[in-house]
Amino acid sequence: MAVHDSTISLLNESLREHLYAAETCISFRKDITWGQNQKGGCLGFPGVTLMFCIVDAIGSYHRGKKGL
Repeated sequence: MAVHDSTISLLNESLREHLYAAETCISFRKDITWGQNQKGGCLGFPGVTLMFCIVDAIGSYHRGKKGL
């Protein structure tokens, strides 16, 4: 993470990082060490939690802006 001089710059980097991490969770495939019933599945709960964080961050930033 870089040092940021503005909130916009920080949000731009952090949202990109969250999107990348969520994509990594969804792209991940579990092997047999996760258990027979979970083999082939993705990391869905962490992925969706990150997506909710992204939506919440965007909503919080734009809260009260009537132009949206």
